[in-house]
Amino acid sequence: MLYFWIAGGPYGIEDAVSRGGAMLSMLVLVLYFVFWSFPQALMSAELSLMMPVNGGSIVWAQRAFGPFLGFLNAFFYVSTNLVTAAMFVTLFIENVPLQPTLLSSSLMSLGFISLASVCNMWGVEFLNSISMLTLFLILSPFVLECFLIVYFRVPIDFKGLVWFPQLTEVSLEDWNMMLGTIVWCSSGFDSVGSVAGEVGGDKKTFMVGVLMVFPLLVLNYFFPVMLAFIMENKIQNWDENFFTTVAYKKFPFWFGVLVTLSSCISNFGQLLNTIASQCRTIWAMAKGPEDNVALYRFLPRILSWSWQKNPADTGTPVFGVLICALVTFGLSFLSYDQLVQLNLFTQIVNLLLEYASLVRLKYTEPDTPRPFSVPFGKVGAILLGLPTLALSVFSLATSEHIILIIGASFVGAGCLLYVVGMFLRYAIGDENERPCKCCGGF
Repeated sequence: MLYFWIAGGPYGIEDAVSRGGAMLSMLVLVLYFVFWSFPQALMSAELSLMMPVNGGSIVWAQRAFGPFLGFLNAFFYVSTNLVTAAMFVTLFIENVPLQPTLLSSSLMSLGFISLASVCNMWGVEFLNSISMLTLFLILSPFVLECFLIVYFRVPIDFKGLVWFPQLTEVSLEDWNMMLGTIVWCSSGFDSVGSVAGEVGGDKKTFMVGVLMVFPLLVLNYFFPVMLAFIMENKIQNWDENFFTTVAYKKFPFWFGVLVTLSSCISNFGQLLNTIASQCRTIWAMAKGPEDNVALYRFLPRILSWSWQKNPADTGTPVFGVLICALVTFGLSFLSYDQLVQLNLFTQIVNLLLEYASLVRLKYTEPDTPRPFSVPFGKVGAILLGLPTLALSVFSLATSEHIILIIGASFVGAGCLLYVVGMFLRYAIGDENERPCKCCGGF
């Protein structure tokens, strides 16, 4: 499941390649894996094992900072992942080799989201089984492509792989889209906390699962990009659907159909696992201290209702799944570029709050048992977040002004929602449940 939270296939990375070529985009991707993804993995491992309950980031920030920043973190975490889910739906529609109307694309989006929502009702173990199958279906066409290049004698040019553009040739807009795409392709380790209460095994099993995904991620992006680039190294011909385009252009029609199906399966697998993560986040936001999940309840309790296949299951948050489906469908009407840039801002704010939670808990709860701890204690926790802070500043500095304005609007909306929730709680609660006690939520 972690593979699908982070990548779920190479599809989508093509837009980064179109902005700076294979060498530059893959170099930037490696740097982000080292300085963006790896710190996320360590941070998520410590906090997930320290607090092994569903909810992840929601629980971490509440415990570290209390209701206000806890709510803002929850707001940005859910926003980030629902924007990401909408990106998968958009890529699915764009990969369909048709010219759909607004009505037909809306119906396809609705059907795609509905299928993922229904599958989520069967729980984490079922999703993990699907993930293993879809992993093979996603990557196998690229292995087959190697043999087809030889069999059909497709012209290739390895010289293009070493081409590196002058940095001045890459415009600010290109940097913005490249970084936004790569951030999207290299994030997601914090999602493991959303199902921490359902992950089996000990500390060693957990850490092996988190760390062993890195080699798979490198292979996931490098292999398909290099294959496609030796066949077509003119970056002006690349777009976010180029793997599908080059399959139809260079090989028989049946192989193009196979890659299209692989792309659809990839987007479905990622949407499936994003909904799995976010429905449990919404579930955690509707739980309170009396449930031994979160310190503060931000949503009506009814939204935490879960359906269980059998008494041994932890259950699937039904209303959480429905909310994810509806919001994802609404966001899917935005363009792919708009979603990429919006995802960049919301994810940066969320990640910085998560790292701040890690550092604060090192000071406020130094004696709390931690099956795994970030090396070098408090200093290590601070240093762990510095690369993300630096990359965040650089990424935002290259963003369009409109994205910063939209991002600031998101911050304002989050603050407003918190205040509204606080007063609603005051209006409908009794003397024992006023905002002074829980400060936020219903």
